[in-house]
Amino acid sequence: MVTLYSFVCVLGLAGNSLVIITILKLDKLSSSTTVYIFNLALADGLFMVGLPFIVSQNFMQQWVFGDVVCKVVMVLDGINQFTSVFCLTAMSIDRYVALADPLRFTCCRTPRSRRLKAPTPMHQKKSQQLEQQVTKMVVAVVIVFGLCWIPFYTFNFCSLFQSHLGLTFSRAFECVVLLSYSWSCANPILYACLSNTFRKHFYTLLCPTSKASPSMQRYTDRHEINDTTAWQVTVLA
Repeated sequence: MVTLYSFVCVLGLAGNSLVIITILKLDKLSSSTTVYIFNLALADGLFMVGLPFIVSQNFMQQWVFGDVVCKVVMVLDGINQFTSVFCLTAMSIDRYVALADPLRFTCCRTPRSRRLKAPTPMHQKKSQQLEQQVTKMVVAVVIVFGLCWIPFYTFNFCSLFQSHLGLTFSRAFECVVLLSYSWSCANPILYACLSNTFRKHFYTLLCPTSKASPSMQRYTDRHEINDTTAWQVTVLA
């Protein structure tokens, strides 16, 4: 279990740091969705900072870091959980607004300086395609969040009705705790798999001396203007 915790910690720190740098350096928080993704990555990254203490506790079978560190780690844990729920709820509402009535809430979802006044039909069609891509990514993130956290809360709920927790239950609970922590390192992988632009910019940051492939460059040139329903410039989709 210590090895798995360490793997989740390293992958989570690296992945979420990459997402934060990508958004700050290349996206500039250009859309509402990237703001939520940035907050998710920041909360997950802070939580990953406290995970080594939990790994040490599992390895030594006791807590040796004192009450202050214990409280800090628990606070980071709580911030991660509640920030994730809040951001995913906001992202879901944002996706609904983007698909159901995009123009009505444009002023709330996009920076004013990035909106174009006269979108062409071709640009509108491509923007709708990119909007669907972002929606699929958000849906995937929400589903993975449920898969990672529902078992944890289910076990916690069941433990309320048991006076004695057997060894099997304890071992299983350790697994679902690890599964819930793995949520913090899953998001960057989802972004890389489901977002062409995130994938391109991850490649740009990790391989700055390499040139993008011709097909990727053509894709970027065609979709440089995108936000999806507000006709704004962004790098999210």
